Amino acid sequence: EDEVDEVDDILGEARWLLVGPPRSGTRWHFDPHSVSGWNCCLEGRKLWFFWPPTASDGWGTGWGGGRAAPAELPPGLAASLGAHAWLDRFLLPRLAGGGGSGLERLRWCVQKPGQVVYVPHGWWHLVINLTESVAFQGWIVSRHNAQASAAACADYAPRFAAWIRAKLRAQAQMEGEGG
Repeated sequence: EDEVDEVDDILGEARWLLVGPPRSGTRWHFDPHSVSGWNCCLEGRKLWFFWPPTASDGWGTGWGGGRAAPAELPPGLAASLGAHAWLDRFLLPRLAGGGGSGLERLRWCVQKPGQVVYVPHGWWHLVINLTESVAFQGWIVSRHNAQASAAACADYAPRFAAWIRAKLRAQAQMEGEGG
């Protein structure tokens, strides 16, 4: 029962209904616990920016975490700007000046109603609501990020980490039996 309580504590806030006015959004961040995320836009439009992890990034790098070289982190991260301020003060001036270096890894998309955006674990992302927006969002722990999620939670949620590892062992055993 304690295991279930700890799992509920970690994943209990794994889904949200998000409502925001135009120009609101998030700072650069990656999702905690090494989870992946999804966001389904119900109303409005959202501008997403993505920055992929590199081999040296690892989970948990950020806000001066010290494990990745500054060139490997999202551009303008150190300024700790909100989403729209980052766009106005960092990205737009660089694009107006010819793009410059350092933006080669930057990816972006505009999300419209009915579209789902998937964010793999470890990817930095920043979101700006272009219009009043309503979205439903959640986290995913799958076989692709389960080991990383268990390692990320091992110190502060050992029962959750053990639960993930037990699920992985059970899955491997089922696959080994041809199931």
